Amino acid sequence: MMLYSSGNMTITGTFTQLSDERLKRSIRSIPDALEKVSELEGVTYYWKDTAREPTEQIGLIAQAVEKIFPQAVKTDAQGIKSVAYQNLVAPIINAIREVKLWLIKHDSKLALLEIENNKLKEDSEIKDRQIKDLEKRLDKIEKSIK
Repeated sequence: MMLYSSGNMTITGTFTQLSDERLKRSIRSIPDALEKVSELEGVTYYWKDTAREPTEQIGLIAQAVEKIFPQAVKTDAQGIKSVAYQNLVAPIINAIREVKLWLIKHDSKLALLEIENNKLKEDSEIKDRQIKDLEKRLDKIEKSIK
């Protein structure tokens, strides 16, 4: 593990968090995850204190995250807020699931509409042929009358 004076850290292994079901209680799915995740705004920024890291950063604003997912924000003794980005994985997964379910539902509707549209096209082609046939017959009748 390497910890840099800028606050950056590099590890060669895997960083994990306890997640065993046996250690949890009151487990509930995250409701309206897509709506909530959609309210988050990814931003680019520079640290005011360039000793931290002088290059452009990407992330979220802790105060904005706290309004939506307070469980993902920690506040230290000085009132400085930090985001536990790993805690946003669960709502993002649920948001993706919501999008997938929406797509499946609408794919089914689209397939039914395509079938209905094809049937209507066939019916229209039949009607067009009938009209042309009737026009020919009418033409013959008109010519025989003259």
